[in-house]
Amino acid sequence: MGDYSSFYFGNRVCASSGVKSVKNGIMVSVLIGCLLGGGCADPTDEPLVPAPAPPPSWNWAIIPGEQAGPIDGNTSERDLRALFGTREVQRTEIPLGEGVSESGTVLFPGTDSARVDILWHGLLRQHPKTLHFYGDASRWTLPAGVSLGHSLREIEALNDTTFVLYGFGWDFGGAVSSWQEGRLADSLGPQVNVRFSGGDTSASFEDYEAVSGEEVFLSSEPAMQRLNPIVTSIIVQFPRPDATD
Repeated sequence: MGDYSSFYFGNRVCASSGVKSVKNGIMVSVLIGCLLGGGCADPTDEPLVPAPAPPPSWNWAIIPGEQAGPIDGNTSERDLRALFGTREVQRTEIPLGEGVSESGTVLFPGTDSARVDILWHGLLRQHPKTLHFYGDASRWTLPAGVSLGHSLREIEALNDTTFVLYGFGWDFGGAVSSWQEGRLADSLGPQVNVRFSGGDTSASFEDYEAVSGEEVFLSSEPAMQRLNPIVTSIIVQFPRPDATD
């Protein structure tokens, strides 16, 4: 079984330069000032970078340990700004679980289905360490079509056998511990962690209690089948580069 502890579970000010006071002390409107003065100033440390259209070859496919869309192990935070524009790349604290967080970067912070939380190897933010996708649905997809929103039964079918996951009700609850030599063991590999939560609201609290706690359960457990939780978190690891930052 894998060690889940190795995975973890951020306004522009429109300052008119053209505003001038008139004799009676009333200020000319900020809008006119922006137009006459050459636009609104942006107080951010770096100028806004317009985002070019994605290259034709770009898609939302994740290749574990290698790339996710245009992001690979050598994509820096600066590269992300050049690709997507500074509005789509924000620095923030990324929660790791158990009250711990780490400074990272959020890509597409305003679009739930595209959002990615990124942690970095080293302080220079030149090589991604982990990509975290979470929520009820995502454009990003893993091999075999695995993505956020798939149910436990659907993932069982893709794996072609039962698998093992941690019990619910704690920080690492619902994380897959082993694919039991199923198809996803090869296609996802050790670089990917999949986590389940939620499930059928008609299932009983007793079912939830039966598969909760800091222990492991088979996906075939009757209570787990009745809950049929969905994938709400996917974490993809990148290997550490040879050169340290």
